[in-house]
Amino acid sequence: MGKLKRSKLFFRVIIFFIIVIFSNCQSTRIININKLNKYSSEEWKKLKLHAHPQYYSLPKTLVKIGIITEKKQITAGPYATYADKYLGIKNVQINDTGIFRMTGFLFYQYPLPDPEQYYLIDQSGMFRYIPVSVNENGVLSSIGKNTETPVSGKNEKIILPPPAKHRIIRDLGVSGNFAEKTDTTYRTIKTDSSFYRIPVYKTVLAKKTPDEKAEEVAKHIFEIREDKISILSGENDKYPGEFSIEFIINELSRIEERYLLLFTGFTNISSDTSWFEIVPANIKSEQDTLCFFSETAGIKTSAGKGSKPVLLKLQSTGAKDNLQITANRIDSLNKSKDGIYYRIPGSADAQISLGNKALTTTRLNIAQFGVISSLPLKLLKNKAAYYEFCPETGALKSIHR
Repeated sequence: MGKLKRSKLFFRVIIFFIIVIFSNCQSTRIININKLNKYSSEEWKKLKLHAHPQYYSLPKTLVKIGIITEKKQITAGPYATYADKYLGIKNVQINDTGIFRMTGFLFYQYPLPDPEQYYLIDQSGMFRYIPVSVNENGVLSSIGKNTETPVSGKNEKIILPPPAKHRIIRDLGVSGNFAEKTDTTYRTIKTDSSFYRIPVYKTVLAKKTPDEKAEEVAKHIFEIREDKISILSGENDKYPGEFSIEFIINELSRIEERYLLLFTGFTNISSDTSWFEIVPANIKSEQDTLCFFSETAGIKTSAGKGSKPVLLKLQSTGAKDNLQITANRIDSLNKSKDGIYYRIPGSADAQISLGNKALTTTRLNIAQFGVISSLPLKLLKNKAAYYEFCPETGALKSIHR
């Protein structure tokens, strides 16, 4: 019995030492791909990388800007040139024209894999494989636990505006397009002693000129106004009893407005949104030209006559400088330069201006305006712990123990 007990104890001690030895052989390395690609062949051999490493990236922010423009399309009336002559209306638009103006801006932020922040995870050992989760773009979402993280970012639903309704002018007068005109010709009759000229009258239909049509419509407008005055003053009280005075006045006003449009023209308003994308560089401040704008041509990708540049200026809020100092000091305390790399995102004030005139300013979260920091690899030895990261910004989201 004593021998058996000693054998069991010896076996347990051997198993314990084997576990300790293999546990010490368990190692994890996280290496930046850009640095790795600069290694020489000899340095590659010294690394002794595992055959099947994992990869993850940190995100950078793409900013998508929508510029909402409104177009005011003015269609000149067919009798615009006669508005002053017959109605006394001055400064009427006599040519078709479109006037544009910017009415609003939309900002969206989307995460993209940062090509400068790709990392290789090399794990070796027999007893534990640390799970690493990334989203479908390869951006880190968790370490220590498998999670499913879809690609995030605002997915806007863009509804194209309906085509502008253009009025078709069919009613150009209050009577027919032709008028009767009497032409007078003379017929010469010869008698025995003299010649006589006898007038011959012939009635024909002649097409009315635009001036005549305009005069006719103007007279009708004045007649409608006289009718309204006579009804309101009580001079004309002969109207259908089932209709109120208010209804009749409104109908007359509607008819009057319809004929006035033949002189003043029609206005149609439509809206459109132009989209632009930019990936800010990792600098404190930058300015980019999104497009060019003019009141006569709207949004254009190149400069034109009378156009001004639409500028986007991104100015870091300054948090990066303080974060970088702190991150550098903490990194100097770590004996091992390896770690779980993540981002502390920064922010920027985004200003859109037309030429030198500022139009709007808003604050955006820009991942690459922050700093890269790391968690010590020894934290992975805690089997119960796992770490979640924000795929939008690369920030450390939570630590679970």
